[in-house]
Amino acid sequence: MSHRPSRAARATSRGRTARAARVALAAVTLLATASLLTPRVATAADPAAAAVLTLRSMSDSGTDPLVWAGQVTNVGTDTLRDLRVQLRLDESPAGSRSELAAFTQSTDPSPGSSVDGALATVAASLAPGESAAWQLSVPAARLRLSAGFGVYPMALDLRGELPSGDRTSLALIRTFLPWGDAATSVLPTKVALVVPVVTAPTRAPDGRQGSQNAQLHDVLTGRLAAVLAATKAHRVTYALDGDLLEAAQADELDATGPSWLATLVGQLRGSEALALPYADPDLVAASQVGRPGDLTVARQLGTAAVRAVLPAGTEVTDDVAWPADGTLDAATRTNLATAGHKALLVSDRYAPAVASQTYTPAAVGPITGTPFTAVVSDSVLSNLLATSATRQGGAVLARQRFLAELAMITAEEPSVQRSVVVTAPRNWTPDAGYVGGLLTAVDDSPYAQLATLGELRTDAGTTGPARTVPGFPNRLQAGLIDATQLATVGEARARLATLEAILTTPAPIVEPLQRSLFRAMSASWRSARPQGRDYAREAAALVTATQGKVHLVGSSALTLSGQSGRIPITVANDLDHPVNVRVLLTAIPAIRLTLTEPATVTIAAGQRQTVEVSAQAAGNGSVDVQAMLLTADGTPYGAPVSFPVQVTGLGAVASAVVGGALALLAVALVIRIARAVRAGRRPGSPASVREKAAAP
Repeated sequence: MSHRPSRAARATSRGRTARAARVALAAVTLLATASLLTPRVATAADPAAAAVLTLRSMSDSGTDPLVWAGQVTNVGTDTLRDLRVQLRLDESPAGSRSELAAFTQSTDPSPGSSVDGALATVAASLAPGESAAWQLSVPAARLRLSAGFGVYPMALDLRGELPSGDRTSLALIRTFLPWGDAATSVLPTKVALVVPVVTAPTRAPDGRQGSQNAQLHDVLTGRLAAVLAATKAHRVTYALDGDLLEAAQADELDATGPSWLATLVGQLRGSEALALPYADPDLVAASQVGRPGDLTVARQLGTAAVRAVLPAGTEVTDDVAWPADGTLDAATRTNLATAGHKALLVSDRYAPAVASQTYTPAAVGPITGTPFTAVVSDSVLSNLLATSATRQGGAVLARQRFLAELAMITAEEPSVQRSVVVTAPRNWTPDAGYVGGLLTAVDDSPYAQLATLGELRTDAGTTGPARTVPGFPNRLQAGLIDATQLATVGEARARLATLEAILTTPAPIVEPLQRSLFRAMSASWRSARPQGRDYAREAAALVTATQGKVHLVGSSALTLSGQSGRIPITVANDLDHPVNVRVLLTAIPAIRLTLTEPATVTIAAGQRQTVEVSAQAAGNGSVDVQAMLLTADGTPYGAPVSFPVQVTGLGAVASAVVGGALALLAVALVIRIARAVRAGRRPGSPASVREKAAAP
């Protein structure tokens, strides 16, 4: 049965909605979350519940007559008699989403009013352990529903006779009935479901699969197969991790990876591909231990990996950042802006509308004071999706609660089309049958329709109000990946930065190491902390080993013959690419030996080169010298090498002594000859002859 609401009726409904929303809008999320933790889907009036009432099917909204069917099981020790199921209904629709949560949690044993003639006979008697099916069919006119579209709380009340002869309520199911002429009187709410296609890294830090391949096989044939089965043939947004897609493509154990990829590619037709930063890193943690540009690299690597695996021409969105907690801190926002992200997928818990609203605002709107657009997930709907149908009393009750929330959102402001975003948890393991049926029910309803995230962002007609800047409460810090893991990755990032600085062509060596460190920062490690710590240590060891391939060759003791000379030091480059390095020698103490720092040198791939450093000694003796490699900007690289230098000045002193003696002899000879000349005593002269004759 359908009702086209009058203008007066719609005004009355809006007024009631606004009043209720102003009082309870702030409590919607808390009440709904509580209802998930302790669902009251089947209770008994008697504390020692004697029967279990289940609902197995329910007519879609708008059908006439309405039919409910289920089963009753006697779980007590006594025979129950004259069992009947009575329909109870509130003739006025709920006024707000908070009323839905309150009704779900209510302990009222007799909610609403009994509908005359809406009674189904279950069994004349039911012995302990026995079960009986039931079915209730009610013409829509008998429900006496008010005009207009709305969500009506209802209950199915199992009543029976106890052995004492007392007739009482034995079990009660609470659910909801969206009803009214939604097809012509309301604008349907657009619903974007974001489905994470992620997992913990399945490859070793060096990119090899090895023993990790079995883990990949299990996740592709298990959880991620269920994710694809649940969303098959529906318009959703797949949030894709490039690392996972690369691993699936490279799967060599069997055809599991390529087969799963083919299924994913097929389902992308009509849906949206959203590339996550590579390995879906914990964005806040990565900002705390990395450099400002790391998230830029993560986005680039993630987008490139997704595009490389998907067929050419596949449209890929990569400007939406999705922090694992649904919120983020100021530093991460800054880094994401630098990385080129334009939108933040955050929870309504952390990014409420700036101005108070009397209805659920559209999911897309600006974030005050930032360059970002908020894409706000609805925490109530997201929690309902994440909670198993079993915990909600079964698939029918779980579906009706989800649909009731969507119908209530539409009924709050039926003439204004809005949008909501529902996010599945990253470790989502859906019941494919239930979720598939739920999405079909959403798309078939007149008050909601599935859409992609991209459609919501580009549809100006569904743009919502400005949102507050999301904050990062201190309590969330404990939920980041392990602190030891963070420290290990942080140290490895610093070493990788120095390695990148000396490479003439960094990408071939640095990018694989960056991938390994992003894997070590995956948000998936939050639920696997010991494994995350181990992975981080392996990734850090890989960086250290690669960095160590450019190193100083240890030197034995050297002798500096003289007070000046040159000290040779050899640099080895065992990488497959050339590097640019500087060598710094420091004497200890520095006053004993002055060393001249040489210019930057280029060392070819796989080569060794000796660099000579000029030295000037201040005295003889042994001096300790420490050699250190530097990047071009002077940053220390690797570990220093120390060796002694023996300074000896003996060669220079001996030369000075000999030279001095010869000079003295020459001077003496010159003086003697000069005297002889002045005295005229030439050899053979008469004076000389007389002098010799007079000699004794």
